[in-house]
Amino acid sequence: MTEPAARIERGVLYITLPGTPLDSVLATALHRLFPGPDDLSAASVILLDAPPHGEFAGLGAATADALPPGLRDGGPDGAVARCIEALASLESITIASLSGDARGCGAELALACDLRVAARTARLGFPHVAYGRVPAAGATQRLPRLMGPGPAFRALVLGEEIDGDEMVRLGLAVRATPTAQAAAEEAKALAGRLGDQSATALRACKEAINVGVDLSLRDGLRLEADLAVLLQTTHDRAEGLRAFLEKRPPRFTGE
Repeated sequence: MTEPAARIERGVLYITLPGTPLDSVLATALHRLFPGPDDLSAASVILLDAPPHGEFAGLGAATADALPPGLRDGGPDGAVARCIEALASLESITIASLSGDARGCGAELALACDLRVAARTARLGFPHVAYGRVPAAGATQRLPRLMGPGPAFRALVLGEEIDGDEMVRLGLAVRATPTAQAAAEEAKALAGRLGDQSATALRACKEAINVGVDLSLRDGLRLEADLAVLLQTTHDRAEGLRAFLEKRPPRFTGE
């Protein structure tokens, strides 16, 4: 497999990466798979994973006159940066299944997701400085926001890689599993659980977190209140109340 493969099942868009470095060709193909505004009801959750026992997205090999592909195409105005920014901007909940290593642009792709599940043996690495470069697809901004500036300096400046257990400790991953297969299964189970939830509630919660973190507490609370009021008018809100009163699982429609 040289291109990402995609399928939709029960509100989840499953995208399997080919396990190759994230270069401009792969980034362009991946970008095309992201849902547009009219497709969100069909895919409220997106899971990015890799082939069994393969890398999530590594570097590839350097040559005498060229950088590794997973670094070479990572400029701020290129297809890789556009793909990663598009992923980060999606209203759907996004999950990265790190059953294998993610380095360079592949690591920046994982950071753009909302949630990460990692095998304990998986490594997240940012070797840009060693090649005389700086990450240009979001790592210098997303990593310190996720785990603090101190650990981010270790990863970005010193080039220290982060394994699955450390990802959980630092808040980068929600789970670390003993094996790569277990990571893939855990990520799919998590995606399935979220896919059964209300798409409108998931989108509102994501907006409240991502937008509110850059607001003052007063403005963030106002945003939260506004979103809560908007949800009062949705079909999913009414269905949630009915299901609670009738003591049955809700049947959400995303409306």
